[in-house]
Amino acid sequence: MTTAPSNPLANDRPDPRRPNPAAELARLGRRRLRDQAFYGATLGAIGLAAMFIVVFLGNLIAQGVPALRQAQLQTTVTYSPQTVNDAQLAFPEDVRDLVSRERVREIARQASRVRIQLPVDLDAAAQRRPRAGLTDTTLALDDFPAAFVRLGRITEPVAIPRDAVLRFVGRPGLDDIQRAIDNGQTGTAPLWLWATDALSAYVQFGEGLSETDRALVASLEQARKVEQAFNTLDYGTGVTATEWVLLDDDADQYLKGYDRADPRTYPDPANAPLSLAQADRIDDLLAEGRIRLALNTGFFINGDSNQPEAAGVWPAVWGSVMVLTIVFCLAVPIGVLTSIYLEEFAPDNWLTRTIEVNINNLAAVPSILFGVLGLAALINFIGMPRSSALVGGATLSLMTLPVVIISSRAALRAVPDSIRRAAYAMGATRWQVVTHHVLPLAIPGIMTGSIIGIAQAMGETAPLIIIGLIAFVPDAASSALDPTTVMPAQVFNWWGNSQPAFTERAALMILLLLAVLFVLNGVAVFIRAKFEKQW
Repeated sequence: MTTAPSNPLANDRPDPRRPNPAAELARLGRRRLRDQAFYGATLGAIGLAAMFIVVFLGNLIAQGVPALRQAQLQTTVTYSPQTVNDAQLAFPEDVRDLVSRERVREIARQASRVRIQLPVDLDAAAQRRPRAGLTDTTLALDDFPAAFVRLGRITEPVAIPRDAVLRFVGRPGLDDIQRAIDNGQTGTAPLWLWATDALSAYVQFGEGLSETDRALVASLEQARKVEQAFNTLDYGTGVTATEWVLLDDDADQYLKGYDRADPRTYPDPANAPLSLAQADRIDDLLAEGRIRLALNTGFFINGDSNQPEAAGVWPAVWGSVMVLTIVFCLAVPIGVLTSIYLEEFAPDNWLTRTIEVNINNLAAVPSILFGVLGLAALINFIGMPRSSALVGGATLSLMTLPVVIISSRAALRAVPDSIRRAAYAMGATRWQVVTHHVLPLAIPGIMTGSIIGIAQAMGETAPLIIIGLIAFVPDAASSALDPTTVMPAQVFNWWGNSQPAFTERAALMILLLLAVLFVLNGVAVFIRAKFEKQW
């Protein structure tokens, strides 16, 4: 048997099964280059994000920190009967155009107090006890202007019971009765009596009193039995005091060095918010030490105002607290119970899977659609009061509920099945297994997800715009049914205002909102790190 001659060139061909060091090194070099490029891109993305955060926070701090200081002027303030009709007269003429209009209105309110005219029985009983002189009162048709009766606005006498009269007349009013008795007046006489603080607040600010009392006060006003007179109780015949008062927002911006408020930076100073004469006067007062930039405490304790120098965040902060309390009380219990049922009790069928898919889809629905749902279902159908904390909390609860359910189910699912089996082995029922063993171990994860969901709800504005929580609210709500606003909506209002002084307050409020969100997220991280177990 002969063998075929071997081919001498066959041994020169490379064997594909044998490693090629040069190719392997080239491939390894290319992979390292790709790894380095990816690492560089990652660092670049992190650096770019950090740069945006620094620029964002730096811009907010630069705009918001000046709002912590507010310009004040030291001047004399005169409380006199003339200031009731023209509060500008309370200030010296050379500073009237620099004082905040909010302070002028406040002077008018302080200098006046409400009086009410009522018939009083100045008999022996009233001599012993002035309250006894106040009795049931009836406003006859002759007490009202003839035009009211002719037009049918008043058709019958109005009875004012004695208990309402006692709610309207204050302690100083009883002193008026005592003075009339001391002056020798007898019989039944109409007297002007100082009203209670509640009635004065209603007449001056339109707040307080029940619906019944408001109707009675309206009748007294129509009969011209209510008036605002100079507050002699606090100021006698007149008082002049030296006070630090708020400056107008344009003067405040000028003192803080903004070019937009300095008339010298304008080609035509007539277009500036301040005149050259006003700017020179401010410089002179500053040199005299009569102007200062003080801590703006009003920003934290005042309500919203049309004058930026007097605007504050307290009603928005209190409204956010009420809304988030309602969200916590509604979304967390319902979400946790729903997650317990779906994870521990519900059978695995098409209905359960459909519910799970819809819950996951709801978590991705744009928030403004929940506002439309709140408007249609909660306000128009159920009848919840618009612009109230109740409807705001209920709307945000609908938006937060899917987040709470998903995070709670994940926390329950993270508990090992061995714990469940051990509890069953000891004879525990399914409900005992869940409540005594699974749920306590899942609480850290549940609380973490719930706090993050509530923090997300705190920053929402779009759904609250739809249901009216963006309204102008100068005073904090006294209940969940009263009109209120929240911090994001207040920021939206201020940032859209044309007055520049509102911009710095909006920036400071954003910093305050970010601080609250940072605290909430920090609490969530702390709970997770402190109580979460690793299985």
